[in-house]
Amino acid sequence: MLNHNYYHHIRLKFKLLFLLIIFLNFSNILNNSALAQLSEFEAEDLIKHGNQLMRDKDYNNALEDYNHVLKFYPANAEALFARGLAYMGLKKYQLAIYDFNRSIASNEKVIYSYLYRGIAYDELDNFNNALSDFNQALRLAPNTPGAYINRAKLYAKHKNYFNAINDLNEAIRIKPDTESAYLMRSQTYLLMHKYDEAVTDCNRALDLNPNSSNVYILLGQIDFKQNKYQSALENTNKAIELDPKNIEAYTHRGLIWIALKKYRKAIMDYNKAIEIDPSNNNLYYLDGICYYLTEDFKDAASLFAHGAKSTDKTRVYSTILGYLAYSNPAVNNETKAKQLLTNLTGNKSKWPMPVIQYLKNEITDSQLLKIAKSNDELTEAHCYLGLNYLLKGQLPMAKSELQWVIDHGNKEFTEYSLALAFVNYKAKVTSKP
Repeated sequence: MLNHNYYHHIRLKFKLLFLLIIFLNFSNILNNSALAQLSEFEAEDLIKHGNQLMRDKDYNNALEDYNHVLKFYPANAEALFARGLAYMGLKKYQLAIYDFNRSIASNEKVIYSYLYRGIAYDELDNFNNALSDFNQALRLAPNTPGAYINRAKLYAKHKNYFNAINDLNEAIRIKPDTESAYLMRSQTYLLMHKYDEAVTDCNRALDLNPNSSNVYILLGQIDFKQNKYQSALENTNKAIELDPKNIEAYTHRGLIWIALKKYRKAIMDYNKAIEIDPSNNNLYYLDGICYYLTEDFKDAASLFAHGAKSTDKTRVYSTILGYLAYSNPAVNNETKAKQLLTNLTGNKSKWPMPVIQYLKNEITDSQLLKIAKSNDELTEAHCYLGLNYLLKGQLPMAKSELQWVIDHGNKEFTEYSLALAFVNYKAKVTSKP
């Protein structure tokens, strides 16, 4: 016969055990919830840590800190602004704009959100939105030199030099010891071919910062524009001596070597720059040009394929020269050549996209030349026509186009160097139609 009391005792034990398990699980949930919370002090510390990572240019890890803060405080204007800056560092300008939008929505008087959103719009070639944001930043804080400097940069980029100089004058009036204002004004005078004024502003910047690598780079650029290559080299060497990791210095010295037809030295400089910043796709494009100039089309093609991953105009130029390099008899890889053209999408009417249309046989050579409006665009059009004719073995037509570049083109363009290098090139005919 079954003992009723015994089974009652057993059932009671199971009930107690069940309640204990429920209690422990509930305690764990409470503990985990408490651990999952982020206090305001912890959020501030994470933002500070992210900002330190930003100073070290560790943008990806900085993003992790900001993302963690925004998970708990999605409207935190400081974290949104900081994450926007991290996206700027990664050249993800649309994501940066999105965060600056939200930062402004949280606090419409955060002037630096307008300022950096304007810079992001400028990087995306959106002149109107960039100008609107710089104007708004100056309405909120009229005595902000950085806003004047960035608006001047925008004006200069669109060849409105008068307004650019006025803005830089204002920035210097507000804060006479602003090195970047003198540098920007020097760059603007350089664009205007006012070399004496450009040098004067460089010297003023050096008075403020005698060890400025950027000033010596600019002095080298001023010399370069006047074909003073030896002096340009000396100034650029000084820039590298002051800052051995200055990518712009290696980039500029590479251009000087190209002008002197010392392509192997240029390759060494671009390889060094890539070693410093392997994520900079523009460097692969410049390195590819040097290999192309030495007729190492195989390595050039590989570098251009890398440069074609860029998010700016570099991708179009890398695609053009990558196509020509892959199509050369030394490589003869029509599959990869055509794949590069196919992968590239964009506004067909925006230069240099019409060159892509020409290479895809969507427009003729004469139509391409009609589309090219400025001398700069004609320099590029004639150069790429000439290089393409070389691939077809049409040497007289190739020489005619490349000679046009030498006689009439912009001598500061890499296309001019390409024309000089290949005007008398004895091309081999490929199977390319």
